[in-house]
Amino acid sequence: MDFKPDQTKPNGSSIAFIAQYNGARVLMAADAYSDIVEASLRRLCASETQRYRLACLKVAHHGSQGNTSPGLLGIIDCTCFAFSTDGSRHGHPDPQLIARILKADPQRPKTLVFNFRQPQTLCWNVPALMQKWNYRCVFPTVGQEGRVALDLLA
Repeated sequence: MDFKPDQTKPNGSSIAFIAQYNGARVLMAADAYSDIVEASLRRLCASETQRYRLACLKVAHHGSQGNTSPGLLGIIDCTCFAFSTDGSRHGHPDPQLIARILKADPQRPKTLVFNFRQPQTLCWNVPALMQKWNYRCVFPTVGQEGRVALDLLA
């Protein structure tokens, strides 16, 4: 799975940040370039041997395959990945990115959080795939599309 980084100018102007509360960190990656986010985490002492602990990664650019690199995934300690998109404009999340996330840490169970039930997200809600790749899917309650609540402090 080759990684071709996003280089579109509007996405390069994104503001990504880490929100922390009671020791739980969430990386809100916006549409930021993966190499910039990775370099910023490395300045916080993240590395392949000392991965940066996150309660959740709000995946960059609605799950575009060009905004979350294998290098970034290799320096974070994270099992929860949130995707915010209804899929209508660009067909996100990209299956290549979800496969990259699942492959990056195959031993630990992961949670994929989707804020919409749509073809690009429902295709991951398959018991055989979930068992094989050690993950579960979280979707909004029917009638509450666009909204998902997570308890990251539990």
